[in-house]
Amino acid sequence: MNENTSLSTFQPLLVFPNVESFKFDAMCNIFFDDDTMKTVVTIRWPKLMAFCLDTSSGWGTESRITHRGLITLLRCPSLREFELSVNFAEIDLPQDQRPETRLTPSERVLQPLRAC
Repeated sequence: MNENTSLSTFQPLLVFPNVESFKFDAMCNIFFDDDTMKTVVTIRWPKLMAFCLDTSSGWGTESRITHRGLITLLRCPSLREFELSVNFAEIDLPQDQRPETRLTPSERVLQPLRAC
């Protein structure tokens, strides 16, 4: 997995404001973050109905999209389907209020989410 994918990879596509479906699945490292989600969803593709990133191949690196990026995506009024990796490691809860976990890192892997 030598290739890297970021917002600049898809920059030529961002000029099309009527994009309704974006599905990308390739063996590469994905470097999308909360700001990327804001740019894509609220500014460039406001009519987005489906947004799916590397649901089969995996991201190749830890996701930089946090709960903030997920909330941004969920505010998209036309959204009907999404699949992406979200990093909940740095959720905004004080340490003493976080639930205790007994899962190993490999057991914490979530399956792709689909909202319909």
